Amino acid sequence: MANDTAMLDTLHAGLMDIVNTLDEVELLASDPPVEPESAHLVTDRLVHLTEAYSALDDLMSRQMLAAGDDSARTTETTDVDVPQDVLEYIEQGRNPNVYTRQFSEAVVRDNQAMAGKMQAHADFAQQLEAAMLKDMPELADTLARVKATKATT
Repeated sequence: MANDTAMLDTLHAGLMDIVNTLDEVELLASDPPVEPESAHLVTDRLVHLTEAYSALDDLMSRQMLAAGDDSARTTETTDVDVPQDVLEYIEQGRNPNVYTRQFSEAVVRDNQAMAGKMQAHADFAQQLEAAMLKDMPELADTLARVKATKATT
């Protein structure tokens, strides 16, 4: 029980450090220092933020190992490629959730248009087949082979 309290206190202190560092980064980024000797402040705060996140990760790993969770032994990192247009969207001060919604709507719209084209093509193929069978019944075997080949692909 005392060990859990100590771990929670350490976790709380680490989270408070991260929140304070994020506040400092926000202030520095919104009003950048004009003196050249102060230009490194944002970088220093970001380095400190990275170290604080690493310390929390280490704390989590130690806690998981103490609890007997073997997944803490594997430290997997995941690289995520963020498209350039998303980054530009965010840099313009726009909400990335709005971008995601607009992109999803565009994909649905394009998929519906493509489904309509595919349906129109299938309808045309059926009408063409019916017209060819009506006007040229001698091609029935050939049309059946073409239709069977198309069905297998």
